[in-house]
Amino acid sequence: AGTGPFRQAAYGLLIEPGDVEGFRSGLRYLVAHPEERLRMGLAGRAFVQDRYGLDRLICNIKALYQELLS
Repeated sequence: AGTGPFRQAAYGLLIEPGDVEGFRSGLRYLVAHPEERLRMGLAGRAFVQDRYGLDRLICNIKALYQELLS
């Protein structure tokens, strides 16, 4: 879904590189919609923690060692 020159994504706003007006519009949207800003921030944090957190790292290293030792 889009609102102006940017598109909303689950974790933030997607703006084409170099699109100054899109960037400006996106910032205005985030300022005007603090609840959406919070939702996107929390979703982004959960995404990063799930994919790059310590638990995931340990699991990946363990799987690598198991593969190398088998």
